Amino acid sequence: MSVEGYANNLLNSGAVGAVAVVAWNGGMWFKTNNWEPSGPDLVNAFSNKQSVVVQNVKYALMQATEDRYVAKNVQGSGSLVMAMIPPNKGLVVAWSPPTVETTLAYTETAKTAASVSKVI
Repeated sequence: MSVEGYANNLLNSGAVGAVAVVAWNGGMWFKTNNWEPSGPDLVNAFSNKQSVVVQNVKYALMQATEDRYVAKNVQGSGSLVMAMIPPNKGLVVAWSPPTVETTLAYTETAKTAASVSKVI
């Protein structure tokens, strides 16, 4: 399966509403058509464990580890989750609507990152 195929499977899981697959240099391997995230901004937020703004919506960092990033919008506009594509190849980034449990969104995103690592 391709990067696009794995990303579309994640989108079709119902756990997220937008997906991007980002290289460490900030380049986009894939993104859904319904958002315009900045690859360099996402990599910077993940690497420096800080909040991030995507399409004028600020996501406050809630949790970050070496391979995981979870942020929420305090106004209720959903969550942003990122999972590292092992081993250190890039990130799968997903936006989750406020109606979806953030843990589910992250779990599905992490599974996708593991699958994407096989084709990148």
